[in-house]
Amino acid sequence: MRINILNSTTKEGLAGNFGENMAKKGYSQYTTGNANENRQTSKINLYGLKEDAVEVIKKDFNIDDVEYMSEYNEKFEVEVILREDRDFVY
Repeated sequence: MRINILNSTTKEGLAGNFGENMAKKGYSQYTTGNANENRQTSKINLYGLKEDAVEVIKKDFNIDDVEYMSEYNEKFEVEVILREDRDFVY
């Protein structure tokens, strides 16, 4: 599963930190970047995965706001947008 993790906060390095922690859970194929979305809570967009994957993703990523996108994304299946409700995990 390919994951794109976007940091939409002023916390430099948050996406990388999140990715490192997801890799410990077996999600090792990830890229990181920045986003300019104006929301307070983190969100996950799922592309082309079966709908039953939603509950597993919610639990593993500890993010409740998950939207199932019916279209296919050629670069990744999961997009995580980190917002101010997330902090570094050590």
